[in-house]
Amino acid sequence: QVAPKEPALAAEWFEKAADRDQPDALYALATLYRDGNGVARDPIEAARLLQRASELGNPVATTEFGIAVFNGIGVPKDEERAAGLFKKAALAGNAIAQNRYARILSAGRGVPKDVVAAAAWHLAAKAQGLDDPLLDKLVEGLTPEQRTQAQGKLKIWQPEKMLPSGTEASK
Repeated sequence: QVAPKEPALAAEWFEKAADRDQPDALYALATLYRDGNGVARDPIEAARLLQRASELGNPVATTEFGIAVFNGIGVPKDEERAAGLFKKAALAGNAIAQNRYARILSAGRGVPKDVVAAAAWHLAAKAQGLDDPLLDKLVEGLTPEQRTQAQGKLKIWQPEKMLPSGTEASK
């Protein structure tokens, strides 16, 4: 914010840190390659960097890599593999991954269709402030028994500290 933006220079520094397997630098460099910001746009390199950052435990990178795998951007399209990546990041508390995993569970893409699990993951994402009208409709269509099951799954997957009090998910 103090210095002028220099994406090419930032890419050089991120590259140095990425060479040392620093997960946040790998993720940041991946976004530069994905967008062609300061470096030539390269979806294959972006996917490679996201995968490495994911392997090193960065849940945001895991989510972004899951999106790339789901859509086949820079890597072969593989909805089943993407589902596993979304679940990994969802379990780490990433709201976007929770939402993406809920959506693919609701549609049965890459995983067997499971509306109860989809509702639970939607409630987890919603508890973190991520709304999704499509998944709201799914939850509204559940039977009372299915809602109870979804809330039970949510309690298993989410530590209490991640659920703000007074949210639908913590009731």
